[in-house]
Amino acid sequence: MVNTVLLQPLPYPDAERLVSIETLWTNTGRASEDVSGPDFHDWRARSDVFETMAVYSGGDNAGDNIATRVGDRAVFANARFVSGDFFAIFGQDASAGRLLTEKDIPAGGADPPVAVVAHLWAVTHFGSAEAALGRNISRAGRLEIVGVAAPGFSYPGAIDFWIPWPTTERETQRGQHNYRAVAKLKPGVDLTRAQTQMRAIGEALARQYPEDRLKTVRVISLHERVTGNLEATLWVLMSAVGVVWVIGCANIANLLLARASNRAREIALRAALGAGRGRVVRQLLTESCVLAGAAGLAGLVLASMLMHRESWRCHHPTCPGSTRCGWT
Repeated sequence: MVNTVLLQPLPYPDAERLVSIETLWTNTGRASEDVSGPDFHDWRARSDVFETMAVYSGGDNAGDNIATRVGDRAVFANARFVSGDFFAIFGQDASAGRLLTEKDIPAGGADPPVAVVAHLWAVTHFGSAEAALGRNISRAGRLEIVGVAAPGFSYPGAIDFWIPWPTTERETQRGQHNYRAVAKLKPGVDLTRAQTQMRAIGEALARQYPEDRLKTVRVISLHERVTGNLEATLWVLMSAVGVVWVIGCANIANLLLARASNRAREIALRAALGAGRGRVVRQLLTESCVLAGAAGLAGLVLASMLMHRESWRCHHPTCPGSTRCGWT
């Protein structure tokens, strides 16, 4: 778990270039993922360190359990409103159809006409990703499914579909922090340079707009943002595993010492027959290595069986076979 969550990069192309852009409150020193639409619009216009920037509807519960009509059935689904470059940041390709672009953003305050759905959700409700294309879902208006995301992609969190939204152009209230921002650094741009530039932009906005006088900008890696809440827990768990491992080693050492004391007559007889101290040590060391090797091999086989994802595929009849399936 530590390796997969903390040590391995996020499962996106150029994951080391993905960052979260957040609001930093200068009066308290507290950082918040939530940002305002107008602030983001200025960040995007004034910065030159990012290849792509996007926002999605913020809050841990934003979009959760939206009543949605699929055909003649009513279901609950998790949704996010996203800007047009959202999927481009993560380097995603559609498993069927296409993903959202800036052209899908409705103009003039109109309701969004299209949506992209998660692969598992499409298979669950329509049988396959291809069968979902062109189908309509209703959520305070009709949405046509124009694409299905790649299997396993569900950022942020367990999302069922993504809806395009004009997140910044028609908003003027800098005190309303309704979104969360993600971006992709340009090749060759490091996090320190991006942070320096964005901090300067935030300070300029604080001087220009009274609503921004107590805030600036923070840029952190998306990996840190995603795993931050789990890092301490997982390292504590890893430490506990290490303690158990040391206890196991100490117990085995005690057993070997007790066994060696019972072999005192055998060793004395070998010495009487001419075996030198080095030969006796080599024999005991060989026996210990055989024992350790057999135990290590058994441990590797067991660990491989437990960690091998393919052996844990869901067998639900509508599941696409994803190793991160939501069925239990």
